[in-house]
Amino acid sequence: MEDRNSRLRAVYEEAFPRLHELTNPRPDASGPLLIEVPGEYERARVKLLCVGQQTNGWPETSHGIDGLLKVYREFDLGRNYTSSPFWVACHRLSRALNPDGPGFSFTWSNLIKIDQDQGRPSPEVEESVCSLRLLEKEISILEPQVVVFFTGPRYDDRLRATFPGIKLDVGSRWFSALRHSALPTASFRTYHPGYLWRARQSGQILEIGRLATSLLRSAG
Repeated sequence: MEDRNSRLRAVYEEAFPRLHELTNPRPDASGPLLIEVPGEYERARVKLLCVGQQTNGWPETSHGIDGLLKVYREFDLGRNYTSSPFWVACHRLSRALNPDGPGFSFTWSNLIKIDQDQGRPSPEVEESVCSLRLLEKEISILEPQVVVFFTGPRYDDRLRATFPGIKLDVGSRWFSALRHSALPTASFRTYHPGYLWRARQSGQILEIGRLATSLLRSAG
């Protein structure tokens, strides 16, 4: 864990001056979501990374790297957001993959590392921030066995820009399997859980868990 976190910090230290330059002049822009790997992640048999769209409000870069990592750590994978479909889905999927493992054993990041006015940034800001390629570097360091993008089809343009040449193999109306050299075999894109819940499709989370488990068994 310490090695992964020290490597993540090195990535953030390199990118932080540019992140501050991009976001600080914009009062509606948040600071970046900087992640810290929980100890339970290392103890989990199946390492899961859940990827959201962007934050819904987050501290500014004036908090510094230490402050932003502290916010992530204290947020504790949505411990106090038990009614949020996103966090219900992440924890449900984590338990499906590690039924006998520790709780709070996955890691969370976002496809777009900042928000603007608690939503998706403008195309210009989004492109500038994503050009730093923080998510790709995080995935390389985390080495997850399962990655699930809860981003929905409206973010497929950013998904394709982030992973050039990515293939989306449609498994059903509700999710697609992803193929790309930077992602593990068990990678999927589905809708944001808020939409799945409204569409009465919360069962898709466990279906993704079953498919991921099957893929891991086949590969193992």
